[in-house]
Amino acid sequence: MELTLYLENGKSLIFENVTDLEQESYVTSLVTFNYVDVEDGKKKRAIFSLNSLIGLSVDKEDFDVNSLF
Repeated sequence: MELTLYLENGKSLIFENVTDLEQESYVTSLVTFNYVDVEDGKKKRAIFSLNSLIGLSVDKEDFDVNSLF
């Protein structure tokens, strides 16, 4: 799945081959996921705060985005 995160400064981050996208904590609004880095091909894990994002999108139709909020 491809994940795009839209930042408050107007920039966006695009992650490819995303797996295990889930909300880590409802209290802190942290979201975690695994992805493959396009630069070095290594598997990595990321964590973001939904509070610092203005939006996100995924290219997987059956993914429930509301499960992150």
